[in-house]
Amino acid sequence: MISSQLPTGGLVADHLMEATGILHTKHTPVVIPDDPRLGKYREEFAGLIGTLQEHPSEGPDGTPGFAGSVKVSGSEKLYEHLEKSPRNRVDARAFLKAKLLDFFIGDKDRHAKQWRWARFPDGDGYKWVPIPEDRDQAFIDYDGFAMVLARIASPKLIKFEAEYPNVVGMTINGWEPDREFLAELDKAVWDSLVTVFQSEVPDPVIEEAVRKLPKPYYEQVGKFLTQTLKARRDKLPKFASKYYRLISREAEIKATDKDEYVELTHMPNGDLSVRISLMKGRRS
Repeated sequence: MISSQLPTGGLVADHLMEATGILHTKHTPVVIPDDPRLGKYREEFAGLIGTLQEHPSEGPDGTPGFAGSVKVSGSEKLYEHLEKSPRNRVDARAFLKAKLLDFFIGDKDRHAKQWRWARFPDGDGYKWVPIPEDRDQAFIDYDGFAMVLARIASPKLIKFEAEYPNVVGMTINGWEPDREFLAELDKAVWDSLVTVFQSEVPDPVIEEAVRKLPKPYYEQVGKFLTQTLKARRDKLPKFASKYYRLISREAEIKATDKDEYVELTHMPNGDLSVRISLMKGRRS
């Protein structure tokens, strides 16, 4: 597992998320000091190179914290907020943008616990904006002859290369949140956001992002990463379309604990339109 990872890949991901307007934390490379406060871990970790990642949270006593938000939650708490009232909504467009970045950098480990969520006022309610965490599997590369054979049985053993991997292997860890939070976006919205994403990562942005790697890493993999990211950017629309078709077959549409009315409409093109609204006379 470790030999398949790029330990400083988070530095590249940070720059790409900044360029594409994705709310994110920052990775900082550090040398772990030889400090008594390490306790039993001192002998093992003192002097090693590591990476610190900011932990997004709200400020004390209801004051603004990360990105100016007064409420930051993990996915488990987010689900509780969504169930309580329709005034709480996930920013689906921001979530899709973050998912496109995951595809772009080959980060397959995007289950529900890999996200935090920042709440912001939105009209008479709130929108929850995703904050992707934990980039230890960005640019993951399960390479070698043994992995080629193993991939037949386990498509999750993906390889970061110019061609996108098996769509199931790349995305299966994230199906639970994806099927719920992306359900409201139709194919036209997906296509438009893919086009915007591509425009935000031109060649100079990719080249600058890869140069965020420490020099020894850049000398080893810099050219490969740069060329591969450029190729994956150009091929992103095809992969995103495959994923849209996959998850739209079994979209998860959830109501809240309020009294609500569900209206189903069969569209002329074969689609099913689902509309959920509060019962008349009720307030959220």
